[in-house]
Amino acid sequence: MFGWVSARLRDRRQRRKAAVALVHRVFEAARQPALYTKGGVADTFTGRFDLSSLHAGLVLRVLRRRPGLERLAQAFADEFFAEIDDSFRRLGVGDAAIARRVRGSAEGFYGRLKAYDDALNAGGIDTLGVALARNLYAAEEPSAECLGVMAEYALRIVGMLNVVERSSWQQGEIEFLCFEGGMDHGA
Repeated sequence: MFGWVSARLRDRRQRRKAAVALVHRVFEAARQPALYTKGGVADTFTGRFDLSSLHAGLVLRVLRRRPGLERLAQAFADEFFAEIDDSFRRLGVGDAAIARRVRGSAEGFYGRLKAYDDALNAGGIDTLGVALARNLYAAEEPSAECLGVMAEYALRIVGMLNVVERSSWQQGEIEFLCFEGGMDHGA
């Protein structure tokens, strides 16, 4: 009689477990030192958020487009912002300011997601480069070399994520590319 409740709870737990694993992979990928040194992204709280948003946005873009993974997409977004909330708390931001900061981060994230999505839909490395210049290098003008390398890296991530099997997504088992200024596989 209550077997469907048990199955739904089990599915929800597995989805959350996969989402947590995906979020950890995103933050791990965004912490690659070469993204800051050779990629030219500022090694600041904002720069790290921007890189995390790029990786998370590319993951979310794929999850939203894959049939049957819509709930995982929502769980991933929920876990991503729970981690942002925790980051603010670790930085000592008071409870009264947390909601405002997380809301601002969410607005920034979804704005970046739209910009990257529009650029990827339009096609071409130059279009993506414009979106990256505006959103990944907020305060500084990136060199053409850094911008080209980062646009190529983002396009390669999209290609890699597009071929990940559904079962791997459901288990939270993805691998990002290792960024070395040129791109070698495995991170």
